[in-house]
Amino acid sequence: MTRLLPMTPEEFPEFMDRLVREYAADHVRGGRWTEKESLGEARKETDRLLPKGVETPNHYLFSIHDDTGGTPIGAIWLGPSESPLRGFVFDLWIAEPFRRKGHARAAMLALERLARDRGFDSLGLHVFAHNAGAIRLYEELGYHPTNIVMAKPLPP
Repeated sequence: MTRLLPMTPEEFPEFMDRLVREYAADHVRGGRWTEKESLGEARKETDRLLPKGVETPNHYLFSIHDDTGGTPIGAIWLGPSESPLRGFVFDLWIAEPFRRKGHARAAMLALERLARDRGFDSLGLHVFAHNAGAIRLYEELGYHPTNIVMAKPLPP
């Protein structure tokens, strides 16, 4: 069984550190940032979105737990999008030992119910093109592309 529990202020720093590192690495891999600037840019963007941490209005941060309880096995973050009725899944993360066991799917389904309860009529999300596993999961859950951004490196 997978459960979502409100993230505590004590859990937030570890969540934020992991989020910034992974977000920076994904943007380096995608070509948006250089390695040198990536951590600073990632920190700037996440600080802008979550200025008050777990207490940021209209942002819902959850720790994901399995049936053993105790230590969280992941995290998920729901916030507002540009449309007032659409929620946005900013982050879904499952710790490596717990991946491919259905926790991400269960967390997304639980988050959909929570989003409806908070007045959202749809959810959006971003997934990096190199994350084939996440793309497959989201498609299986009924998400579909709404736009595609493409890039091509140019030779010197």
